[in-house]
Amino acid sequence: MVRLGTDEEALLEVLCTRSPDQLRDITVAYHEAYGRYLENDLISETSKEFTKLVLAILKKEELNTHGKIDYELIDQDVKQLRDAVIGKKSNPEPWIQVLTSRNSDHLNRVLSRLEDQKGEAVDKTIQNNFSGDLRLGLRILVKTIQNTPHFLAQRLHTCMKKNAVVRGIMVARSEEDLLWVRVEFLKLTNLSLYSTIQKEFKEELQLALLALCRSEDG
Repeated sequence: MVRLGTDEEALLEVLCTRSPDQLRDITVAYHEAYGRYLENDLISETSKEFTKLVLAILKKEELNTHGKIDYELIDQDVKQLRDAVIGKKSNPEPWIQVLTSRNSDHLNRVLSRLEDQKGEAVDKTIQNNFSGDLRLGLRILVKTIQNTPHFLAQRLHTCMKKNAVVRGIMVARSEEDLLWVRVEFLKLTNLSLYSTIQKEFKEELQLALLALCRSEDG
């Protein structure tokens, strides 16, 4: 039986950086490839609140505000997130619900206002109030909401020795936002992604990755 494995970061990378339509396509492709339902396998290989989070991301439906800024909803969401981490035991339910049911523009306004009110980065709030795989999942979800190319650049930098991770990101983003990932990688490392691939990989894999990367930066 083919298993999903236990690489939570790889799982979260895929789930958090795909649109609802792409996630639906992945769900269909998974069933066609393995004859099983992705949702059921996620349930069997994750636990407790982390299961709720990954399923909510998998089935996320972004609220359509038709380009309008809903200030009332922003205030409501900020209050929900803030109130959920008051007291001895934090409640992850509002965090999961809000972060998986709003579009990124709305959520960035919510997260920015939450940071202003609490006087700390959202990432620090999550680290201080949640633990285990749930904390990892919320941190990655927030990072991809705030700046997906930057998150992917960080992932490439830390996983450059992992061929499957690098290949997966390069292929998945080659027709979307790889240019912005390259820009963020250069900011992060002071090295271009192109030259880093030249240094870290050899032969056919190097040529394939360079073709996806397309050109030098800087």
